[in-house]
Amino acid sequence: MKNRIYHICITGGPCAGKTSLFSYALRSLADFGYKVFIVEEAATQVIMTGLDPGSINQKDFQRIITSRICANENMITNMITLWNNIYDNKIIVLYDRSHTDSSAYCNSYSDYVDLLSEVGLTPQEEIDKFDKVIHLVTAADGAEGFYNLDNPARYETPEQARSTDLKTRQAWSTCSHLRFVGNNQSFNKKMKEALGHICHTIGIPKPVEIERKWIIDKFVTEKILKNNGIDVIGTVDIEQVYLPQGRIRKRHLQNSTYFLTHKKEISSGVRIETEERIDYDVYNALFNQRLKTHGIIRKKRINFEYKGQWFELDTFDNSSIQQILELELTDIDNAVQLPNFLGNCTDVTDNKEFYNENISRRIS
Repeated sequence: MKNRIYHICITGGPCAGKTSLFSYALRSLADFGYKVFIVEEAATQVIMTGLDPGSINQKDFQRIITSRICANENMITNMITLWNNIYDNKIIVLYDRSHTDSSAYCNSYSDYVDLLSEVGLTPQEEIDKFDKVIHLVTAADGAEGFYNLDNPARYETPEQARSTDLKTRQAWSTCSHLRFVGNNQSFNKKMKEALGHICHTIGIPKPVEIERKWIIDKFVTEKILKNNGIDVIGTVDIEQVYLPQGRIRKRHLQNSTYFLTHKKEISSGVRIETEERIDYDVYNALFNQRLKTHGIIRKKRINFEYKGQWFELDTFDNSSIQQILELELTDIDNAVQLPNFLGNCTDVTDNKEFYNENISRRIS
């Protein structure tokens, strides 16, 4: 039986460090016996042929990009098939951007949906095919002195780079495996953090999830976040149900996606996790096997970025606990900066009362 193939997309704004990360990851992952295939960035390939993005209609240019992405991905798929006929390496496919990034460059979201439809794809399918998506923030946001146009296919001003970076984050906002790597650290640490997310996904040396969790004094809405200058990346409705072994989760924005998760705590704030995507029929069958001692958690999650940190704010609609703020780290000792306007925040990371499973026990 062949090893599982991991699909990980590296995205972000212009001059974010993607090229450096690919080299770093190739070198590091080979030491663990992984064969790494890279799906190259289509836009750079097209621009380097001599086609200026502004020289033709934007939708026509993005149609060329869409075609090139499909060709690149199909080529890698065929290469993996040939490789697997001979070798038995563990395989990781790293994508230098994907179709989802194109929505940040289209004139409208409907144009993007049309382009995907032409090749038989949908936006959510493209997001859900990845085991992890790592967003590297452009150097123009937080490391302006390092922003450059050394890449001949890069043409954006720093202001345009920041705008494109934000649009790209928003394009991926419904991805449940999105991780955000900012510039609130040295470049070397930025690369190490991004590689840590890859290692987390494939289990080198073990898949871990390190979380911090707070109860906040004030009830915070999306409007309050925006009024305080916070970039709200996206919102999603979540239904969470507990089983005798693990839990299932439904995430809904424009349509629903379903996941089966197993978690095990290995130390305070650190848990090992395995997760797989399932379809509606499996979800519905497992839903009927749910623990009767637990209620169904329903909550709205707001994802927002603050000082290079990716926060999740959950608002519960059927619990005595109104809101919980969470932050995922790659190192238990990472420093944390909370937004000042939240007021006093009570750290409940180690308080089992605020674990989702225990919250569900108190829901009738």
